[in-house]
Amino acid sequence: MKRMTRILTITVIVAVIAVGFVGCEPEVVDYHHNYDHYGTIYAFGKVMEVVGVNAGTSKNKNNVKIETKDFKAAMERLQYIMAEIESWYPEGVQDWDRYVNMSSNPIRIEAGDVAPAKIGESMTIGVEFLTEKTDTELYQTIDDLVVVENAFGKATP
Repeated sequence: MKRMTRILTITVIVAVIAVGFVGCEPEVVDYHHNYDHYGTIYAFGKVMEVVGVNAGTSKNKNNVKIETKDFKAAMERLQYIMAEIESWYPEGVQDWDRYVNMSSNPIRIEAGDVAPAKIGESMTIGVEFLTEKTDTELYQTIDDLVVVENAFGKATP
């Protein structure tokens, strides 16, 4: 009887632990529902997530909102600029890998004329900066952040 109780107890404990592991799923971050705007662009062989953030961000303290049309225009411009920068670097070189590292987290577009900067683990850039600066200014400031400053690190071999 004691043996049967012990076997039953062990079986119940194993079942509870197994159910606990089966019920555990990795956390999936749904950026689409956590930000005011969401989209994707394609560059450096990857789909890159782009999120638009309104008030309360690091540099946007004035409760300025990004209009949907402005976010879409900024995303289109970002797609164009990133495709051009991609053409400068052959796949597999270190600078290509730095852009791939940068794309591991969503690119954040916030309200204002904010130059590209690393905030947290994401590249953050202002909607007005993207839509009002020249192509050359955009190429230079983004490439300076990602390649020259190596803000997002080198790829591990």
